[in-house]
Amino acid sequence: MRNNFDSRSLVTLKKAMISQPLTVSPETSVLDGLALLNASQTACSITTHSLEFNPRTSCLIVTKNQQPVGILTHRDIVGLIAQQINLEGLSVGDIMRQPVITLPESQLKD
Repeated sequence: MRNNFDSRSLVTLKKAMISQPLTVSPETSVLDGLALLNASQTACSITTHSLEFNPRTSCLIVTKNQQPVGILTHRDIVGLIAQQINLEGLSVGDIMRQPVITLPESQLKD
């Protein structure tokens, strides 16, 4: 069965890959994670028509033993604030999304 990606999609996926993403441990406080996001300089956004790489980031990759175990996005944090959840005392591991699905660049094929 052939997938729905063509060679243009692979180029787009390669553009979306960030070789050194922002990473934190599950024990990192949400407030420290938010500070890291705000100080960051990398990001990407996907629309139905294109993928754009912008100079800011919108997510943290949560790692344990150098392996991704979760992700926390700026949008996740905004959602918690909108729900009036107190972020003090929460760790990234308390609110991260999991599992994380990854694809090594070496496995990109057309």
